[in-house]
Amino acid sequence: MRQFPPNTYNQLLVGHPLLCLSTRRDRINNLIPLTWYMPASQNPPILAFTLIRTCYSHEILRETGECVVGIPDLSILKELHYCGLRTGRDIEKLRLLELSTSRAAMVSPLLLSSNLAHLECMVWDLQEIGDRIIYYVNVVHLTADEIAWDGGHWTEEAELVYHLHGQTYMCKGNKIVLTGQYFNQ
Repeated sequence: MRQFPPNTYNQLLVGHPLLCLSTRRDRINNLIPLTWYMPASQNPPILAFTLIRTCYSHEILRETGECVVGIPDLSILKELHYCGLRTGRDIEKLRLLELSTSRAAMVSPLLLSSNLAHLECMVWDLQEIGDRIIYYVNVVHLTADEIAWDGGHWTEEAELVYHLHGQTYMCKGNKIVLTGQYFNQ
């Protein structure tokens, strides 16, 4: 991974790929897919995303004030989909799925080794609206895979995933429909 200026984070999100949110509290890690988000500011680099009020990640993020927003590739789509179907209150998903992780540079949540990029973030502000909480997070550190990201654009090697709806995703123009059970519970 190579470090890039945090204020370039919005270039990574062009096209709105599926993201994953990593949170951590008391050595317990949680991971969920993230689809409702947008760049909110370039200077300072602020990303906005929403979480449902009952979401375990919301509880952790509100308490700790830090997270990692990852940009996954196709290789962990099934795992991320599973994470969206299960709550971290009942199982530690990272441990169950045996996903490879590493330490972040500036926050305590872990980085998924298979992600193409990592945005290490601190909560800037939050706003309650309807059934959701809008989080505004300051991107304090940004790393990206040099093979997948050239510093300004995703390369052809990047296998970004896009959530279409429900169990339907897309990668490089190919529709992917996930069915069945993938992991023992």
